[in-house]
Amino acid sequence: MYFLEQCSRRKDKKLVLFWSFVASGGQQSFSLSLLSYSLRLYYITMADIEYGHQSPPSKSQQPSAESPTIVARQCFTANHRRCIITISAVTALLIALAVPISLMLKDKQVSSKEAIIAAAAAASGEPDSSTDTGSSSHINSHAAALLDWDYEATEVNESITQSTPTQPTSARKTTFFFGDLSITNDDLGIEISAGLSVRLVATAGEQVEFSNGKKSNLKYHTMTDGAGVIELDHGSYAYVANSEESNGNGGVYGLYFDSKGNVHDYRVLMKGTTRNCSGGISPWNTWISCEEYGRGQCHQIEPNPNRENFDKPKATLLGAREGGRYEAVAVDNTNPDKPVFYITEDHKYGALRRFVANGQGWDALHQDGDTSLLHIQDDETFEWTTDQALAMSSAHKYYMNSEGISFHEGRLYLMAKVERKMVVLDLETMTYTTEITGKKLYGTGQFTNQPDQVIVGPSRKFLYFTEDGGDSPGVYVRFSGDETYSTMFQGIPGGLYSGDETVGIALSPDNLRFYAGFQDAGVILEFTRDDGLPFQ
Repeated sequence: MYFLEQCSRRKDKKLVLFWSFVASGGQQSFSLSLLSYSLRLYYITMADIEYGHQSPPSKSQQPSAESPTIVARQCFTANHRRCIITISAVTALLIALAVPISLMLKDKQVSSKEAIIAAAAAASGEPDSSTDTGSSSHINSHAAALLDWDYEATEVNESITQSTPTQPTSARKTTFFFGDLSITNDDLGIEISAGLSVRLVATAGEQVEFSNGKKSNLKYHTMTDGAGVIELDHGSYAYVANSEESNGNGGVYGLYFDSKGNVHDYRVLMKGTTRNCSGGISPWNTWISCEEYGRGQCHQIEPNPNRENFDKPKATLLGAREGGRYEAVAVDNTNPDKPVFYITEDHKYGALRRFVANGQGWDALHQDGDTSLLHIQDDETFEWTTDQALAMSSAHKYYMNSEGISFHEGRLYLMAKVERKMVVLDLETMTYTTEITGKKLYGTGQFTNQPDQVIVGPSRKFLYFTEDGGDSPGVYVRFSGDETYSTMFQGIPGGLYSGDETVGIALSPDNLRFYAGFQDAGVILEFTRDDGLPFQ
């Protein structure tokens, strides 16, 4: 009915007739099941058409069979006629397939797994796996992609009747899909994607409430900014966050959680510094906090109370001797004997720094290492140089005011904030590309202001971004391998967070909890998926 209503609004007679036919046959349960699954096939098809993916989208991108209108909303909101026509065509194909499959089921009782594989085989043009064992693995994986079931981990023994195919009780369905901002939380002043829940963890200027009912002695710090999660002992972890206060009033603080995500402590980890902006996590699980002012440095902090250097923060060799307006740190630990640290600087002439450390551990950032700077060239290549003037000129031309940075599979993702641009450096080919962040955004929401912090998701399929400015700053995701973005959550347009910036994105060690905040408002939020699955 949703499709019929939307096509009617667009006065598309052919599609109205088609969806009227579908609606009139709505009592055919097996046809409806195929209609629901066709949305999965549609999404894969459109990925090939629009995005050029070579494989089906990840599970976290696929809609639930129980919520087929999520994809439809995205199509009609974006007014993509190809999208609307494709979903109609695929649905017609699968409804046509329902008749012979239904007859087959009448003559021979088959398991739900076999029926699903048969439908997937027919839809993909592959031979049935029951007659061609060589193609079994491919078809099984295709069926799993359509249904969003973990085929290898699930044994299905139930039989299909005339009712909807039975889902195995051990399988969990994905119900979260980026970009469907259909939930508004007025208390927190945000719009969130359907399938997410959110809670308030801390508020600046107020004591932190612990899970045992007690409160912290300290009030939560103001001007919260970049953050990371450090795994501690027995699955516990610390959410380590900077304070960007000026004039020696900045620092680093830690929220301590048990393995189940319950807050039980809040501590000062470093104080007396200035404008601690963002930072990064070292391969040995320490936090690096960067100061963003003229003489700023990058400091190493040990958040684990059971380790030797706890409560002994120390300036590193990552920054220049004279200091700088440093922002964020990314690490390439491909060669553990020579970990490579990349440091951004928020200045129009701020060149990306590259520090190659000697070995692992705390002392590696306080001993001699090799430092060089990024020089982007006009022929879409780049090099590392020790010529500071050349590097500064290159920064001014190609990536002024660099902020967030992240390393992933041989590439650096560098935010050029003022120009709303991301520079992608391929460290193997020594070439680069650029893109405007949020230019191709699917679903609801808007990513039209300055990109700031960036992290790579645990599945390595998504990049997560914060946003500085605008009337609805939010957190956004980008599917790795293309330039398409979607909204995870954002402030209500023109509401509490208008002109603010999102900060502090990080994931718990089990990836079940996603943390983010708003700097000026001073709130830290925790997001979880309603389906109980981890973030990707």
